[in-house]
Amino acid sequence: MNEFQDKNKYAYDLLVHEHGDLVGYVAYGFYKKSKREWLMSSHRSDEERAKYYEMLTPQLVETYRSDAEHVLEEYAKAAIEAAKPSIESRAKDARVVQIINRKSGFWSQVWAGFTASVIVLFVTAMIAFALKNDIMSFIK
Repeated sequence: MNEFQDKNKYAYDLLVHEHGDLVGYVAYGFYKKSKREWLMSSHRSDEERAKYYEMLTPQLVETYRSDAEHVLEEYAKAAIEAAKPSIESRAKDARVVQIINRKSGFWSQVWAGFTASVIVLFVTAMIAFALKNDIMSFIK
């Protein structure tokens, strides 16, 4: 590994604490952006360019990580807000299914069957009564 790679690894290791450290990855991106802007802002000597990493103080590391946390929090809030209507809709749909399932349970089916039987019995009795009266009036 050459000296340039060692210096980049130094900055990366300061900003990214472990594999999967999303805050560290974003903080490292901020570091690289800042470094690029610094290099582009004026002509720098090779010696100045080589020592850029020395400007990475513990306070600056904390600033990059804090800025990264803020950006990620704002992104998460925006993502949650964008997904909120879909989540609410799915929750309502799930609640409706839950209510339907509860209402179509065993005892509700027994009750529905009993109610239907009483209605059929009543209608049959009315038809029988009507037919009996028609037959009686025909006989007389």
